[in-house]
Amino acid sequence: MISSYFTLNQFFPLCLGAFLAYVKRYNLYWKKIFENKIAWFIALLSYSGFFYLAKYNLNSSFLFGIFDEYLFSIVCAFIIYKASGNGFRFLIGYLLHHEIVVFIGKISYGLYLYHLFVIGFFWNYISPNFGVSISDKHMVWLLYFITLFLITLLSYYFIEKPANSLKRFFKY
Repeated sequence: MISSYFTLNQFFPLCLGAFLAYVKRYNLYWKKIFENKIAWFIALLSYSGFFYLAKYNLNSSFLFGIFDEYLFSIVCAFIIYKASGNGFRFLIGYLLHHEIVVFIGKISYGLYLYHLFVIGFFWNYISPNFGVSISDKHMVWLLYFITLFLITLLSYYFIEKPANSLKRFFKY
């Protein structure tokens, strides 16, 4: 459902992100929980178990929609906490520190900001005017991602980066 992507509907994940920043900096009690391997296991097991029950046994899309969002956010919080402390080594650490992944992280706000608008623009304008039919779904998605990245890159270099350079004039 498209309404689930609006900022107010993402209140829990946004608050969880703010909570992670607070924990990382100030709160030793919660820090121990996020670093505990048993807590990791419980979070992953809870998400996996609920996902299985909701998907295959409960037949309740309402419950699935609610709990999937919250439990998924909590599991992601554990992963983000671990990654923010350079806690991943070997292949995962290499992938997270790779220059392409780091660059995608830099432009990720634009990807988040434009992805829904580009979908609408793509399906309502580009697809019908350039003869890309829905039966060519792989080509449509490839063109969609190329369009999204181009718009995001333009926005990053001509709007976001110049706006960020103004931070030096403000005390924060």
